[in-house]
Amino acid sequence: MDGTFAVVGGEKISMEEFRVNLRVGIRRRFFHGNIPDKELRSFRRDVADTLIVNAMLRQEALRRGLKPDEQWVSKKLKEYEKEYVNEKGFKAQRDQILASLRDKLAQDSLVRQLHRRVKEVAAPDTAEVREYYRQHPDKFTTPEALRVSVILLKVDPSSSSSAWRAAEQKAKRLVKRIRQGDDFEALAYKYSGDRSAQNGGDLGFVHKGRMAKEAQRVIDHLRVGEVSDPVQLLRGITIFRLDEHRPATLNGFKQVKERARKLLMRERAKQAWEALRERLRKNTPFTVNEAVL
Repeated sequence: MDGTFAVVGGEKISMEEFRVNLRVGIRRRFFHGNIPDKELRSFRRDVADTLIVNAMLRQEALRRGLKPDEQWVSKKLKEYEKEYVNEKGFKAQRDQILASLRDKLAQDSLVRQLHRRVKEVAAPDTAEVREYYRQHPDKFTTPEALRVSVILLKVDPSSSSSAWRAAEQKAKRLVKRIRQGDDFEALAYKYSGDRSAQNGGDLGFVHKGRMAKEAQRVIDHLRVGEVSDPVQLLRGITIFRLDEHRPATLNGFKQVKERARKLLMRERAKQAWEALRERLRKNTPFTVNEAVL
């Protein structure tokens, strides 16, 4: 296999093609430049696997009578030339580079067309969509939501411990006033350094789990209408009030029927594509120059 990286279904993949794809892939994934040996070995196998499977897919496309999409290839060539026209050495080797790129794009277009054709699955009937809805309630559930108000006494993270203690003491006084009947909204408007101050501290509804973990832990222990003790967070000392709690709600089938149909079709299309890849891998003979891996 001298000079040949792999032979897939009788088609040769050159060592140069493997090296070019490896270099491009390394630039994209390991842009920092430091590549641990273990990761590099794994990545080399990923690149090899992609080249081999793509060769199988191109061969399958040709067996199905597909031909390169010349319009798409020409469009991509123009985009490439426009992007690299000022690159050093491009003008001198323009014809050679574009000819080589045209061949690659022609091959890529075969895989694109095959992918599109395989994913054209039949639309499921209502019974199938309903069953999918029944089996995946999490996909059609509006998450639990909490309406929260906040008073933030901002403290720069680099401030001294005395500055943090002063903010905490001030927050404790505010909490005491609120619990004795002072208006939370008015105090938020006057003292809070958060953007929500203009709305009396109202953050609106927030899906559970979307807030910082420290804040979420505090809010999870509040009852509706209850005000928290002061909490130290990254931006300062914070006071929370839980204003409303909306439990997670499963949306009715009629409401989400169209979305369920699209999700089911998307999953079936993905399964069809993966099944084709596995079938080709199982049935297509191939050999690889393992020494380079």
